[in-house]
Amino acid sequence: MKRYDCIIIGGGAAGLTAAIQLGRHKRSVLLIEQCKELGKKLYATGNGRCNFTNSHYDEQTYRGDGAFANAVYEKFPYGNTLLFMHSIGVLQQEKDGYFYPYTNQAKTVVTALIQALPEDFVELCLDRVVKKVVRTEEKIYHVTTSYGEFEGKCILLASGGRASTSFAPEDKAGYNLAEQLGHNITPLYPALCALHGEAAKSYEWKGIRANASVRLYKDAGCEEPLGPLCQGELQLTDYGISGIPVFQVSRYAAAALGEGESVYAQIDFLPEYSYRDLAVLLNQAQFSEKVTILQYLCGYLQEPLARAVIAGSSLQPENPITSCTKEQWEGLMRCAKQFVLPITGTAGWNQAQVTAGGVETRLIDSGTMESKISLGCFFAGEVLDVDGTCGGYNLQFAFSSAMVAAQGIEARLEKMK
Repeated sequence: MKRYDCIIIGGGAAGLTAAIQLGRHKRSVLLIEQCKELGKKLYATGNGRCNFTNSHYDEQTYRGDGAFANAVYEKFPYGNTLLFMHSIGVLQQEKDGYFYPYTNQAKTVVTALIQALPEDFVELCLDRVVKKVVRTEEKIYHVTTSYGEFEGKCILLASGGRASTSFAPEDKAGYNLAEQLGHNITPLYPALCALHGEAAKSYEWKGIRANASVRLYKDAGCEEPLGPLCQGELQLTDYGISGIPVFQVSRYAAAALGEGESVYAQIDFLPEYSYRDLAVLLNQAQFSEKVTILQYLCGYLQEPLARAVIAGSSLQPENPITSCTKEQWEGLMRCAKQFVLPITGTAGWNQAQVTAGGVETRLIDSGTMESKISLGCFFAGEVLDVDGTCGGYNLQFAFSSAMVAAQGIEARLEKMK
């Protein structure tokens, strides 16, 4: 049986990157992918444009074990990713710190990664699911797949997560392998996805897009926050809410709902204006006494949204705006700036862009990505308990962790000589 320097399980961004790096150092690599083609999930990233990294970064970028992710990122930050992309022939363009291939096509990145695999050192094994991994008494990893068995001095689990299940038929395979080697898996939840709220069915706001801020709470009174406040383009649907600000907080909703807790989204439809600003605008307005509350509010919000806001107050849309007392106006503006939607679920695994939760990181060395309990076993990418916000950060972590893992594998192989 042929023995490889490293067997990489998973042919996504992390697995491909590690294979390229190890192959460049003339290490024999077997890359096993359960799908019939490599990098399949990459085609859908960034709505097909592949936002692969971002120059804007802070310590809140990563969730799960953020400290672990930050330590890995520091060893291979976004500048290194840009250089790596240059090395595989991908020309880039930047917009407000977001980096994309110059072609604006994810296919460009996938093709470049595959073409960069050193053929003399990287062997591909596609359409195979890894069923079992055992570390033998010789400290060699014996890998059993759905068709065939292989041996490697080291292994790299870069098998991805459960998100976008249509791209990964065996979406728990990597977690099962990690458990076989003694690692724990934290609860898994869909992240970067839309949120469902049954009350949305009563509002005729489907298709509306609005600049808004969103924050989640554990209680209807919105006193116990879940996660950060996020602002951006909100997309309103007949099933709930979507858009970037919703994606950013969705992991917190999924986790809370998974634990049987209640979740409420508080939405500010006028985030650029304070209550004082709105009061001044009302006092400065000059209009006929025939102008209704709905007609006036349509100067602030699109009509379906204005109707939803009015429905949350004690006012009637056809009442004259001049009939509003100060208290009624403040109540109306409170509904506009503190609109509450009970959250009943998430869009689910197939619509999620990334997995929250994964292989617990406390037993993994962030400096090498090597297991502390099974030497020669390494991890990279989404299989770990790390998930980033929107903006290319999850792909960046895939590249960072893969490069750090490749360096760790090199060091382990040198020690095994």
